[in-house]
Amino acid sequence: MKKIIAMFILISTTILAQFKLNVGYLPQYTDMYLYMNLETSEYEGVYVDLLEDFNKKNGKKYQFNFKKKSETSDIILRATKIENRDYYSVSTPFSYRSVVLIDQDRKIKKIDDLFALDVGYVKNQNVIGELKNRNKNLKFNELEFETENQAILALKNKEVDAIVIKNWNESNPIEKEFKVLDTTVFNEKIFVKKENEELFKSLEKYFDDLLIQDIINIKSENRVNYYKYLLKDTPDYDYIKKNYKEIKVSLPADEYYLPLYYKENGEYKGLLFTILKDIEKILEVPIVVGKKEASEIRGIYTKNKENTITLGTTPYYQTGVSVATHGSSFVISEISDLDNSKIVIIDSCPLQDYILNKTYGVELIVAKTIEEGINKLLNHEGDYLVAYSNPLASTISNKFLDDKINISGNFNDNFGIELGVRNSDFELYCLLEIIMESFPVDEITYEANTQTQIIIKKDYRFVAQIVVPMIIVILILAVLLRKAIINKMRAEKLGNTLLQTMVKVNKLKQSESGLHSKRISLYVEVLGEKLNLSSTFVEKIKLGAILHDIGKIIIPSEILNKKGALTPEEFEITKEHSEFGYELLQSLELGEIEKNAVRYHHEKWNGKGYPQGLKENEIPLEGRIVGILDTYDSMRENKVYKKGVSHEIALKIITEESGKSFDPELVRIFLENENKIRDIFENFEEDVDLVEEYYKIIKNN
Repeated sequence: MKKIIAMFILISTTILAQFKLNVGYLPQYTDMYLYMNLETSEYEGVYVDLLEDFNKKNGKKYQFNFKKKSETSDIILRATKIENRDYYSVSTPFSYRSVVLIDQDRKIKKIDDLFALDVGYVKNQNVIGELKNRNKNLKFNELEFETENQAILALKNKEVDAIVIKNWNESNPIEKEFKVLDTTVFNEKIFVKKENEELFKSLEKYFDDLLIQDIINIKSENRVNYYKYLLKDTPDYDYIKKNYKEIKVSLPADEYYLPLYYKENGEYKGLLFTILKDIEKILEVPIVVGKKEASEIRGIYTKNKENTITLGTTPYYQTGVSVATHGSSFVISEISDLDNSKIVIIDSCPLQDYILNKTYGVELIVAKTIEEGINKLLNHEGDYLVAYSNPLASTISNKFLDDKINISGNFNDNFGIELGVRNSDFELYCLLEIIMESFPVDEITYEANTQTQIIIKKDYRFVAQIVVPMIIVILILAVLLRKAIINKMRAEKLGNTLLQTMVKVNKLKQSESGLHSKRISLYVEVLGEKLNLSSTFVEKIKLGAILHDIGKIIIPSEILNKKGALTPEEFEITKEHSEFGYELLQSLELGEIEKNAVRYHHEKWNGKGYPQGLKENEIPLEGRIVGILDTYDSMRENKVYKKGVSHEIALKIITEESGKSFDPELVRIFLENENKIRDIFENFEEDVDLVEEYYKIIKNN
């Protein structure tokens, strides 16, 4: 009994010791990021989960009480700015775009022209408030609409002069009815009262350290929970669950359509299927791939006025249009350059009207797939092939046709890719249209479009990676298989190696800076010149410098991103990266100099380094060079677990390690050129993506 009482007292004391904080929010918002579950009277959503995770990582120090924004709020969520100067602001990974639309024929040219006119907005989107905040002297009549479709219809019927809506994107440039008068991107912030400075600093650090995949997982889980809650007991939701044993989705005839889908081990993956998995969980109905004529959903669809049997949802992806030619050709800068030519188009890319409206004297040749279109081009059945940009570029790469087919131009117009739903499945369409609003096209497209042929997301606070790693694998394999086409068994072995390793390469971006590796490659130029090394030798060492830590893909994330000192056991695991990186580059068939730089850059002049304990001139020169340069840059660079040191302190340490860790001759040359080294560190600020650098090196080799 005494133990129970003691435990009760301990728990009560812990609860009372928590800091109670009022969390305010803008009442206009009700979405998966924050909402009150009326059945439980509990707040739920992305922000709730993030604050709970933050609190857990800070020893459950805080108790958060949610209520509408007020002057007494210790924390304010969902705002982009507040007038009160008593608050610090913490940037979040979440943003949205406010778009002001007007009729295509209106003479309105600027925001000020809306004075005294009727402006519509959608309830709960809050963008009307942002418009007023940014244009305080602008007075107009506000008209509220329940849904975005109602607002758009009102603009179309000229019931309003303009509408302001959230994250709007046109689906088909040929179908333009409206034009964008103004666009503004807002980054959501968390505001913390200045009296809670410790909380502010902790939150700021939490969001800086937050892993991209964690954000993706939290969003996906809350998307499913929110829409199941929102749609529960609605007639359409009940109808779908009762009348659909499965929902069939049709795809283009193409084998793969990157970045939207590809098949691996019999399972479909890619951006489209990442979205469909969430929809499947929300609707609780299996989604399967079926034939076009029997499918309720077309996975890749673009709005077309002439198509009266298919309804298009909000776009989930946006793509440009590219033109390809066979052999050498001049650059296509304008679509009018295609006049009086034969143009191959793809059945899954509805570009017929787009081309005919912008060219003269062309003959269109239709192919069922991009691959078939490429073959028609190679067989001289057409002069050009026009298709959506990423699927076209990735097909050329995966079919090893880079030497025969060229992307000769890209056009400015963008097409929205949507889910197309049969008219007869109107209830399903209504549900999908609601759910698809949670997949903002700008965000999703940027994630998938950082490179033309590879799905890579830059670390710009919200990078993801929805399907990054596996598609990197697919495309690197495409490059490597080209080399191994004569030896199939060798290609398969190499492919298996990559499938086990490169799938993890994106996690390095959480701890290993691409800028760090790039700077080391620039330092190599400085030492290489003073050592009178050949340009070829220097270039190979530079590649080794970029790749020097590629072996860290085998290190568990909890060690790779650990903020404190490593235990002896963890350090032993970390040391394995040099040998593994070397073995990986052997599989990739890179040169000896590059491999040596990766393998030996942690060896020491006195023989106390790793992985082999080599000493003095037993260590290849390239390993010694990258070793000293890596040490300098690592000491100076800020890491999650330490603050970088000054140039002077780094020089002092390198000097002390001469003849111990480093080749004395290299130390001498390094010190003689320390100003050039410092200049590179302090002034080189190029945006460097580590995975992109790896891909370029592997592709070119």
